Order: sequence, then structure tokens, then C-alpha cells
Amino acid sequence: MRIELQNLTNTRNILLAGAALLGFLLPYLGIGSFILRLLITYYLYVMMTALWNFIGGFVGLLSLGQAAFFGLGAYTYAYLVVLGMNPLLAMMMSMLLSIILALITIPTFRLRADYFALGTMVLPFITQYTLENVGGLSIICLLYTSPSPRDRQ
Repeated sequence: MRIELQNLTNTRNILLAGAALLGFLLPYLGIGSFILRLLITYYLYVMMTALWNFIGGFVGLLSLGQAAFFGLGAYTYAYLVVLGMNPLLAMMMSMLLSIILALITIPTFRLRADYFALGTMVLPFITQYTLENVGGLSIICLLYTSPSPRDRQ
């Protein structure tokens, strides 16, 4: 029995769309907070694995800068949610800021082999120092000193 590749591709796309839809609907399904946190962590690791597979596997480059994109998105999201923004809108804004950082780093793709790894290794440090030293953006201090939304109620 021969299975056509086109049918497998369509089935895979349907399964991926269903998993993405399930991921978006999880907070509204009324499941427990532990399971929700576990599934969110699972989705984060799946996204990081897919990114590493693309950069390291398909393109063949050693990129050490994923921490900058991941960290900037996480810090932006936390900062905006602590300030009272809608979590979905904060997620979109954090993705937009990570995309802007990615557009700034496009020239690093001209580097080859070890130089590309060194060029991307600097990016998390630059992002960290910028977030720590720009006035009013010290998210670490803000998160540790401000009450959580659960404490405000």
C-alpha cells in the first residue's frame, strides 16, 4: 500500500494547525494552573527546538544569539503585563520588538563560520546591558519590587 506524500503533508499541516489552535485556547478551557504552566513550557521548548533545528540543521550555522530574542520577548511581555496591559496585546508587542531586533541583526548573516558564531554571541550581552542601563527599563528591579497581579486582589 502506497501513501502519497501530498496526503501526509496535508495531514501534518492540519495537525500543526490544530496544535496551534489548542495552544491559543488552553487558557479558556478551564484547566488547572499547573497543567497550563506545564503546557506553556512545553510549547516554549518546542518553539526553541524548531528554531535551533532551522538555524543549526537546515542553514548549518552555529547561532548563539537566540537568548537575546527569547529574553527580550520575555522581558517585554513581563514589563507590559506588570504595567497593566492586556496579556494578548503584550505578547504581540513583545513579538514585534523581537522582530525589530532580528531586523537590526540582518548584517550578521554576511559573516561565515566562526565569525557568525562570535557575532551572534555578542547579541545577548548587548541586549542585557541595554535593558539594565536604559533608564526606566530595569525590568529585573521592577519585577522583584512590584506586587504580582495575584497580590493586588
